[in-house]
Amino acid sequence: MAVGHVRQKIREDRARNQLDEVLREVQARRRAEREARAAGASANWNTSSVLTEYTARPVEFCSNILRSPSPDGPKPLKLWSAQETLALAVAQHRRVAVRSCHKSGKSKLAAAIAIWWALTRRMARVILTAPTARQVEKALWYEIRSFYAVSPLLRQILPEPGLDPATGCRWADGRELFGFTASNADNVSGPGGPEVLVIIDEGPGVPRSVWEALQGVRAGGGKVLTLGNPTQTSGWFYDAFHERRAGWDLHHISGPDTPNVVAGEMVYPGLIDREFIQEIADDNDTDSPVYAVRVLGNFPANVANAVIGLGMLEAARSRWDDDVASPSMTIDLGVDVARFGDDYSAVSAREGLRVYTPAWFEKERDVKACVNGYDSTKVSGLALQCMSALRDKKQRVRIKIDSTGGYGGAVADRLRELQADGRLDEFVEVVEINFAETASEPDKYPRVRDELWFGFRKFCKDGGAIYDKDARCDSELLAPTYSLTSAGQNKVEPKLDTKKRLGRSPDRAESVLLAVYEPNTAVEDFTDDPVPEPEPESRWADTASY
Repeated sequence: MAVGHVRQKIREDRARNQLDEVLREVQARRRAEREARAAGASANWNTSSVLTEYTARPVEFCSNILRSPSPDGPKPLKLWSAQETLALAVAQHRRVAVRSCHKSGKSKLAAAIAIWWALTRRMARVILTAPTARQVEKALWYEIRSFYAVSPLLRQILPEPGLDPATGCRWADGRELFGFTASNADNVSGPGGPEVLVIIDEGPGVPRSVWEALQGVRAGGGKVLTLGNPTQTSGWFYDAFHERRAGWDLHHISGPDTPNVVAGEMVYPGLIDREFIQEIADDNDTDSPVYAVRVLGNFPANVANAVIGLGMLEAARSRWDDDVASPSMTIDLGVDVARFGDDYSAVSAREGLRVYTPAWFEKERDVKACVNGYDSTKVSGLALQCMSALRDKKQRVRIKIDSTGGYGGAVADRLRELQADGRLDEFVEVVEINFAETASEPDKYPRVRDELWFGFRKFCKDGGAIYDKDARCDSELLAPTYSLTSAGQNKVEPKLDTKKRLGRSPDRAESVLLAVYEPNTAVEDFTDDPVPEPEPESRWADTASY
């Protein structure tokens, strides 16, 4: 072979080898990138690529960047159809409002959108808020930190979220993502800007004054996303879906339309399922306000003469995990004694601003607190068991017993006998309350029973908290209506009417009323306006004195 041909072949072989090497490098790099994406890590990922690639693509951002915990390990965050629609709506509209059923994944979606916005806007400022510290910390901020913990790509481009939502995430270029409790308008401060995003979870519970202050923050062109269970039939969130709907992009998530319910299996862990819907139906009528809100995501029928509104009760339930119970030297027990064969004797308690319903004693302390067929001796023992499950040795106790018709009188007598025999200490006081007696303010209420119901309403208004896992007690508290007498007094409907509508006696609810009630204390007037922060001088919350 000629020397020239040999040299030519060598050059061709080298070129071929070089090409093969380049191809191998390209293939190796692509394979490494695929493996990195599958593992959730990429050495070449940076903020600039996120800014350019995902500015208008929140759905792809969630699936490519975010990971969500699952029983089988972290998985890409796959939004379901309604969540995809909402994410795109934020990209396209200035004001987006969502009314939804319970367990619709709205808090997880809100956190994902917050992260997407902060990482895809050069002047981003994301504000997360909700009515209570529990909702900000345990829902919104929990999801932010959860995404950070299990998403390797995210950890490369998102500063580590602090434990405190107020600390938030801060970037050197001025961007920030943080949260605070929407308790009053004074909490809302700071500069606005064209790329501010305000996310309001549980919007119905945010006072109008706070909403108006947040409007000022986004006056420079920012956006707002608000989500919530539609518990209130008044307020700015309600108005957004009704007379002031202009300018809002409105959405609705109903339980029967969610993936787990449609499929009949757990497609998305944590979302509402058929079993939950059946539980709500079992505990409440399907035409009840609780079913309308928690399952259908609808505003409840506006029962203008309901003593306890759903929004009011939901607000009290939402405060359960908040630090509302300052140290108290007094525990109040409410004991409703069964009158008829199918009635129940029930025990509830109050400590400061916190109410423990019968379900709390049974679920959290494994102590019976709602029973049928007990005689006076057994009911007195029931009350003492509940007292022991909650009481500190130094605390005084008032056991308030419904003595209407004489049914509770025997229980009170038995407790006094125990005290006389030295088996019940002197720091326990037994108080009999007759629902049928004249109210302490007869110009406002005909009987003590009316005062009891309106007293609990005021307790909720003053920032009280109630155990949040007692659906039967909730239904009983929501049931009664009231009317005005010819003398202008507020009169609660007869108990028999409530019992017919519920299909049972509201015994759990009445034990709660007794626990909250302060004997011989007048009940103040109140309205359905947003609730101010609880005032420590409220006579319905004062447990330091008799």
